[in-house]
Amino acid sequence: MRKSVRLLRFALAVIICLVALARPSRADTIVQFIVSGTLTTGSMNGTTTFDETTNTMLSVDINTPGAGAGPFTIPGMFDSLVGLTWNGTQDGLGDYLFLVFPTTAPPSVAGYDGGALSSFTSVCYAGGGCDYIVQATLTPTPEPSTFSLFGLALLGLGIIGYKLRPA
Repeated sequence: MRKSVRLLRFALAVIICLVALARPSRADTIVQFIVSGTLTTGSMNGTTTFDETTNTMLSVDINTPGAGAGPFTIPGMFDSLVGLTWNGTQDGLGDYLFLVFPTTAPPSVAGYDGGALSSFTSVCYAGGGCDYIVQATLTPTPEPSTFSLFGLALLGLGIIGYKLRPA
């Protein structure tokens, strides 16, 4: 009994130290976002991947059902516009999707963790005219390591609970 109490105290001390010393960290600088929203003539959904170190869009796959354009699969470069960061992606027909969103230091995406897109976000057609968003967001997808760490913590708590149960 006494040994199990010491084990529990030790485990608690380790957990408290880890929580106290924990700070936000990234295993890498590549972040994938889920894109979802509503345009005036349809919807918008898909994914995009940013590299925060090189400030580039690595991949994009965004569909705009009902808008008559897309899928947008050609990554563009980041730039700034009125204190916002924007990126123009293109489909195979010459239509553009402009993703416009706030960042801490436009046009850098370093540290960006998603949020609402600006009302400047739009689909502009090769034949002329644009379709603006009504509402849209970029939501970061959780890193697989997050799930692994959570599972490992649950496994550790299960083992501690097994060891502490009465014989």
